[in-house]
Amino acid sequence: MTVEPRPFDSQLIKEPVYSVLGSPVPIRLACAFIGYPPPNVRIEMNGKVIAVGIESVWVEISTDSADDYGVYYCAAENVVGPSKLNYSFEIRRSGL
Repeated sequence: MTVEPRPFDSQLIKEPVYSVLGSPVPIRLACAFIGYPPPNVRIEMNGKVIAVGIESVWVEISTDSADDYGVYYCAAENVVGPSKLNYSFEIRRSGL
């Protein structure tokens, strides 16, 4: 039996994540999917794959540069089909 990939946790944050430019604390985005066979999971930003794994993957995003802000996609796929989550990460200047 095959099962389409779906997010492991239905309570995953889908609201934008905010941070202050230059903050010493990086943001950690984690993605986990379940399905059978186990899905290949990846995190993308601006069409570029930045992390890959089987069933789960995570990435730490620094806030050193405004280039790090944007929409991050967490995607999974197995032989049954694809699934995708969107994460928006916004960096603000200090004091805003």
